[in-house]
Amino acid sequence: MENNNHKGNIDFKNDLFRNLPEIQLKSSSKNYTIEIPDITRSFFDIGFNLKNLLFSNNKISFKLDMFTSKYSNGNIYGEVYRIRSTTFKSNLKKYYKLIIPLNEKKIDFLYQLSRYGYASENDNHISTNATSFNIGNENFFIIIEKKDDKSYLIVHSEKRQIYNDFSKKCHSILICLGYITGHYISDKGYYFTYNTKKMDVFTSYLYRTLRDGMKNFWQPINSNAYSWVDSRNPKRAEKIYKKYNLRTLNKSEFSKLCSLCIENDDFLSVLFLILESNDASLVFRPGGYSIALETLSNIISSKSKIRQKPITSKEDCKKFQNDLYAVLDKYKDFDSFKDIETLKGKIEYINQMTNQEKLTAPFKELGINISKEDLEVVKSRNAFLHGRVPDFRNLGKNRTIEEKDADLYYASAKLYTLLNLLILKYIGYDSYVLNFSKLYEQKTKYPIKEDYYRK
Repeated sequence: MENNNHKGNIDFKNDLFRNLPEIQLKSSSKNYTIEIPDITRSFFDIGFNLKNLLFSNNKISFKLDMFTSKYSNGNIYGEVYRIRSTTFKSNLKKYYKLIIPLNEKKIDFLYQLSRYGYASENDNHISTNATSFNIGNENFFIIIEKKDDKSYLIVHSEKRQIYNDFSKKCHSILICLGYITGHYISDKGYYFTYNTKKMDVFTSYLYRTLRDGMKNFWQPINSNAYSWVDSRNPKRAEKIYKKYNLRTLNKSEFSKLCSLCIENDDFLSVLFLILESNDASLVFRPGGYSIALETLSNIISSKSKIRQKPITSKEDCKKFQNDLYAVLDKYKDFDSFKDIETLKGKIEYINQMTNQEKLTAPFKELGINISKEDLEVVKSRNAFLHGRVPDFRNLGKNRTIEEKDADLYYASAKLYTLLNLLILKYIGYDSYVLNFSKLYEQKTKYPIKEDYYRK
């Protein structure tokens, strides 16, 4: 069906519409639309959600779901968000394959993920533009396939399952792939079902719109130093290439990344928030990264073996608090003590870590060294969340817009790099990540005494 227009009849389950002329289903890069003649205008309104409509002509028939989106020239237009063959049953266990059309002709993950050789469906040649990984005991494959001068992303599993289980896993997998490559591939997808693991003949299909895709040049790792450093410092790129053991994520590491996203919605949200922040304006970007860092810190610290509270004994803490309450009680009648209850609240939470301690604890847990410059940006969390631009260079109130933008860009690069260090170390990756504050030091005008890669 991809990129094809179809004319046919739609059964609106209403006798008033039995004699409508043929309706055209039009394909676009994002979705399908239909134009309904004006005879229906008095029966449909904008925002109507119409489900399970049968579309048919002398060659094809399928069911679709749509919502009415706008009026134009007396007609009403519908956005089709789901199409399925009449044989598609979401509750039946099948072998599934997701295919997403790609707008770009050349997409790969050569320098981010380990490669897997597969026999192309096109001409049976062996291609390595693919990777394999596991989620539990389930084998998955991601493949970039070309056909008729077009490219497609394919995700499939070797396990029978129902549609909802497979689609949920694919959602997480696409976010993981987007995070590690900087390109979140989505927009629309075609799900095909098969009766056998060989997947040679599909038995039914489902088309549905997906989240909008996002593409950003930022990516946490790149095993080819020349990709990022060469244009800035060719000699330095050569030294890095010789000095460091740069590598991609291996199968085990990418498997853990995907598994964590499926098992932990908060972890999945962190990766998606990073993708959203990568695609946001400078005003919102550091705030998004700061929220992601706080959520990620809570995830890692929840399993931390490092001390999480200043007083490790509950009994000692309670005794200490009671002593403080007793001291405070002696001052309750002093005129200068205006709000005793607030002070009691401080005592109640006296054994809690500060926000800064909570945000830096995961770095200690994972053995990641952070500099005073890193810490200064992390400490600026509240400023970002309240829409303020920290003055890292102490330029004063007369900073220009360009200087404030440079502060935001610098902070974004720092926070993004720190997030990548935590995430990748957490899944067992022991090689180097791109240091974006160094890569963009000329643009931010912040001299960085670090290398282009760090760990």
